[in-house]
Amino acid sequence: QTFFAARKNMRTFASVLGSAAAVANPFLEQETTPKFTKLEPKYLTPAVDQLLDDMKSNFAKLEEKLSSVDSPDYEDVLPEVERIRSPMEYTWGVAGHLNGVKNGEELRESYQNNQP
Repeated sequence: QTFFAARKNMRTFASVLGSAAAVANPFLEQETTPKFTKLEPKYLTPAVDQLLDDMKSNFAKLEEKLSSVDSPDYEDVLPEVERIRSPMEYTWGVAGHLNGVKNGEELRESYQNNQP
C-alpha cells in the first residue's frame, strides 16, 4: 500500500472518529504556546490530514495566482510559501518534541504513520 493510499485510509478512519476531535484538536490550536496537557496521539493524524488538505488547496491557489504574473519575484513567492507551510511546521515540531520527551507506543505509532 502506498503512502497516499494509507493516508486516505487513515483519513477515512479519522473522520469516523467524530467531529469533536477535528473541532477541538489541540495540534491545530496555534495562537499561543502548545497545549501540552491536551495533546494526545489520537489528535495527530486528523491534524496532519487537515493541514495537508489546507496546504494542497493553498498551494493550488498560489499557483493559480502566480500563473497570471509574467515574472514572479521573491516577494511574490517566498512569503506565501512560508505562510502556507507554517501551520504544518508548528504541528510537526510539537509532535516531534512530544515524541522525544513523552515517547510511548501510541504516540510512536501515530508519529510514524504520519511521516512521508
